[in-house]
Amino acid sequence: MRRILVSAMAALALATMASFAQEKPEHSARAGIGTDLNLGIAVGGGLGWILRFPGWPPVEVGLDLYYYHGVDSSQEMVGASLNTYNDTTTLMVYGVSANLLHSYQPGQLGLYYITGLGVGAVSVDWIHESPQDTSYNDSGDYTGGGLLVNLGLAHAFGGGLELRLLAPILVFSGPLDTIGFSPMLNLAAAL
Repeated sequence: MRRILVSAMAALALATMASFAQEKPEHSARAGIGTDLNLGIAVGGGLGWILRFPGWPPVEVGLDLYYYHGVDSSQEMVGASLNTYNDTTTLMVYGVSANLLHSYQPGQLGLYYITGLGVGAVSVDWIHESPQDTSYNDSGDYTGGGLLVNLGLAHAFGGGLELRLLAPILVFSGPLDTIGFSPMLNLAAAL
């Protein structure tokens, strides 16, 4: 029920923003691959609309999807034994975001930068395991909501082709009231 309500609110917000835009919106499609600090695999993409408002840089409003899978391994001496600890995390994010495209002009070549905010539904699965220390073995999953912060630099090549270096940062509430940060770098092409 909560997902349906969030989806309906997001659709209403997009429709309202489009009605205030000064021109017909442009469409955008993005796809990317990247990594995070632990060298896990991250992929992302989205569909969006570029809207123009008087006195504002162009605003890209879109639906985003991110997938991440990473394994973090460490070793620790416990007594006379060298224990290996593996933490595997799989993260799926569905979100709605609005990004300001600073210094962006359609059809012009050059650099511009991106700042934005969004909200998303987050699904996380994790596994903690150690062959030597079985008390460490645990797994779980949870879903929740989060805030998506987009920061990036992009270059427009003309003809609608762009290359973006994005750092989407996801801040979400995890188990036991912890806060998780999942930064990743993402190269993307937008048409």
